[in-house]
Amino acid sequence: MFIREKILNIIRKEREKLGRKNDILKASEIVFAKKGFHKATMNDIAKESRYAVGTIYIYFKNKNDLYFTLMKSKFHRMTEGVKGAVENANPQNKIKALIKFQLESFQSDKDFFKILFSDVRSTENATREKFTKEHISAFIKHIKYIASIVELSRKSGYVRKDVDSLRAAYLIAAMMNASVFYWISDKKQTISLNDQVDFVYDMVLNGIGK
Repeated sequence: MFIREKILNIIRKEREKLGRKNDILKASEIVFAKKGFHKATMNDIAKESRYAVGTIYIYFKNKNDLYFTLMKSKFHRMTEGVKGAVENANPQNKIKALIKFQLESFQSDKDFFKILFSDVRSTENATREKFTKEHISAFIKHIKYIASIVELSRKSGYVRKDVDSLRAAYLIAAMMNASVFYWISDKKQTISLNDQVDFVYDMVLNGIGK
């Protein structure tokens, strides 16, 4: 009985730690979206999360660590969400479902992702290099997943038989990223990523030739 209670106590404490960490990440997302990386402070995040600054430092080394942990979390949620959207689509629409979900994910977090992409290049070097290495690894994994969707579509007859699935996956990712950067650069906010879904899909399937 004592051992069981001890195990349950450990589980409870771990859940509480995870809950506090998630609370801090949610608060940091709000603060970074409002103020940007450079103007945001750990005190701002502490106030938003309603935890002491010292509590935040238990979970994150500094603002850079918190910022990139949040970014990785967002990217992970997006890629996992893509898988769910694609699995629920029929074979003919899997590529479009992927494009739609990924672009709409950025659109739904518009302010946050605009700040994220504009600030990431100017953060502290060591942290930025560490994140870049981790992000490249996650990106390659995501590319391989996209390639598997292209391959499935190819075998199902919806994509040409001579198409290299991996090279096509890089092209699809590049077109989606280009749409996001085009959207970010739109100062007048006349562009919607939701409106880019059909355009990107058409370019992937049909190209620009007559």
